[in-house]
Amino acid sequence: MNALIFRFIVISLIFLCCNPAEASEISIVTEDFPPYSYLKDGKITGVSTEVVRAVLKEVGTDAEIKIYPWARAYRSALNEKNVLIYSIGRTKERENLFKWVGIVAPCDIYLFKLKERKEIKADSLDTAKHYVLGILRQDMCLDYLKSKGFDNITVSDTDEDSIKILVRKRVDLIPFAELSFVFSVRKLGYDPSDFEKVCFIKDLSEGLYMAFSKETPDILVERFKNALDKVKADGTYNRIMNAYSLK
Repeated sequence: MNALIFRFIVISLIFLCCNPAEASEISIVTEDFPPYSYLKDGKITGVSTEVVRAVLKEVGTDAEIKIYPWARAYRSALNEKNVLIYSIGRTKERENLFKWVGIVAPCDIYLFKLKERKEIKADSLDTAKHYVLGILRQDMCLDYLKSKGFDNITVSDTDEDSIKILVRKRVDLIPFAELSFVFSVRKLGYDPSDFEKVCFIKDLSEGLYMAFSKETPDILVERFKNALDKVKADGTYNRIMNAYSLK
């Protein structure tokens, strides 16, 4: 039996054994994180959300998506059964905490500062250690930067709070997804040109994932992996990326 036939049999068994009722019992959580996930006219949308909805359609479930503050969404996926969380970064610290499905959107992470603050020179992580950072609670940047020796950190409850304390000069730098930063700054009424990205964080810029809580059955996780693979193979994923001017 060649590898292609064997894979077909395995996938067929997964779809036969994992019925739609199991998929419909999952909880789906994310955060307000434009353009990846956000509310528009009372509906949750965004580039990551559209990919997730395409996967749900492929799986055959209309499970509801809920937006929570990131710390709450993260705790839910960390501690509860059958929880799907998306727009989550994958790091070494998180690797064994979740069952990873796959990338749902590209994401580049930078350190940002106020452009007027000429005295801040942070073109590398080593030089950035001399400054105060504002970081979202339970964000992947928090664990990562702590592991790199950063200890002068102010933790915020929301992304918007991080931007506000940067503007008020209570912190010097904040790590942020480049695309989301522009959306969030404009939402708060600030001009994106008043800010400057100073340091690219390569290790955190692999992309944003969808992942299941650890107590989720492997057969259900595999079903979602196969559905995401199909969404990418049939061109749906690229069409969504193009609609948001992403590659």
